Amino acid sequence: MKKLVVVCLCACMLFIAGCFEKSDYKYVEEKGTIVIGITEYAPMHIVMGNGEWIGFDADFAKLVAQKLNLSVEFKVINWDEKVSKLNSKDIDCIWNGYTINDEDQVSFSTPYAINSQILVMLSDDNSYDNEKGISDMVLAVEKGSSAERLVTKQNAIPKTYKTQKECLNAVISGDVSGCVVDKIIFDTLVHTDLKKVKTLNIEEFGIGFRKGSDLKEKFDSIIKEMLEDGSLLKLAKQYEIELV
Repeated sequence: MKKLVVVCLCACMLFIAGCFEKSDYKYVEEKGTIVIGITEYAPMHIVMGNGEWIGFDADFAKLVAQKLNLSVEFKVINWDEKVSKLNSKDIDCIWNGYTINDEDQVSFSTPYAINSQILVMLSDDNSYDNEKGISDMVLAVEKGSSAERLVTKQNAIPKTYKTQKECLNAVISGDVSGCVVDKIIFDTLVHTDLKKVKTLNIEEFGIGFRKGSDLKEKFDSIIKEMLEDGSLLKLAKQYEIELV
């Protein structure tokens, strides 16, 4: 009987604690600021000389935050630490051309943009074997990225770098024969020494929130509204982004 009473008391305490636990939205609303984890990633996030962040995701985030009466703080993170930064509340969401592929750890917004992972090599390198694909190739990838996951899945050997720009530079310097990067970032850079060899996949971008976060519902509603009223399309055309 005593054991039953203890079990019931514990269950009641857990229920009460859950009732008083703040929602993610209330947590952010009380702060008045949403902290967004990013990397410098044109055309999504570009830092200006005065420290201001612009770009498709940056401008998109400002518009959404304005509708929620929130200010925005952009915080540069190491991409491979994004989920731990999110769960520790160092950041409130990940909004940086984030491929929807970590659903077991993150709650994603509705997808809003389309991207692809591409194989990039030197312009005069014709060694790629279309039948063999990327299998056994040593390829530069951003650490913690969807490219790293894709390369591993297709039996290539990933060599990790901190950013996608570093991956491209590794090909130019001869450190690796090729790299796998986002088509979006490759298209914004002028590299006469490099060429796109092959599209390896098509993927979608979303905003990453803490698992089960009620921020997802709030943001999904605004994304839907911006898709319907044409404001997101207008922004996408400005930065040459393909929407879903």
